[in-house]
Amino acid sequence: MTIKGLPHINADKVERTIKVIEAFTDYKSQRAKPTGGYSTANAELTKTDSVYVSPETQSLRDQLELFNTLETINGQPIGELRAVNNVLTIETGKFYRFPISPTQSIIISGGGGGWFKIPFEEIAKDLGVDMYKYFHPGVYDSFERMEFFLHALNGGTTWILGTNFAKQEVLDTFRTLGIEPGWVEIRNQEVTNRFYLCSDGVVWPQSQIESSRIHFATTDWRKQGWPEDSVLIVNGKEYRMDENGNVHIPKGEPIVQGYNVIFPKKPPEWFMRGQAGITEPDSV
Repeated sequence: MTIKGLPHINADKVERTIKVIEAFTDYKSQRAKPTGGYSTANAELTKTDSVYVSPETQSLRDQLELFNTLETINGQPIGELRAVNNVLTIETGKFYRFPISPTQSIIISGGGGGWFKIPFEEIAKDLGVDMYKYFHPGVYDSFERMEFFLHALNGGTTWILGTNFAKQEVLDTFRTLGIEPGWVEIRNQEVTNRFYLCSDGVVWPQSQIESSRIHFATTDWRKQGWPEDSVLIVNGKEYRMDENGNVHIPKGEPIVQGYNVIFPKKPPEWFMRGQAGITEPDSV
């Protein structure tokens, strides 16, 4: 769906962007929430006890172990969140676990409209504990940060990753999910998003790559000063102009300027502006 009067703007994408930004605002405001009921014994969980472990600390350790080995929630099995051939599928209402550190995992569920959430209430009911006293703040921060990462992916607003996560962190998180650089697809029943993950950790939406492909196919590059025998190299493949000066690149070929595109001559400024810069993806 497009916005009336603004055919180049996708209203669904704008709405998803607003939702992700709202989720991030809520995430930032809630980060300190667990500290209110946080017992000082939780701090001991991050240290190595060589002499004495208090009963309260041991109890919390046992609860963490129980959480990390929990196999069902509300009688439903907890599956492994793992991509197959760079396709990550999450079904609404189902539960998934994946590691966020060598000693800690996270559980998420697919929500309506293609959104993810950490099922705190359902877990608390199954374990019979107050979840805000269950983990120390550092673990909550990791949980909510990962929830936000998945929101950004499924909402199609991958630019948020570049502004809130280091590139290496993006790569490491994807690899935890079984995803390597290349085309990536996130499927959540109602919503499917596809994007390209570069080896440097930058994520490019499919829509932006398609926009680049259309620019090459509709521009007369002879008028931009390219000789008739010019060769454009994209992803290691050579492409030449047709009789109209256009360069046709197959749909699905990743086109990322400054990453895998070699121009026969520096493109004009209007073209570079049309691509919203060389190093970062579009903001919407």
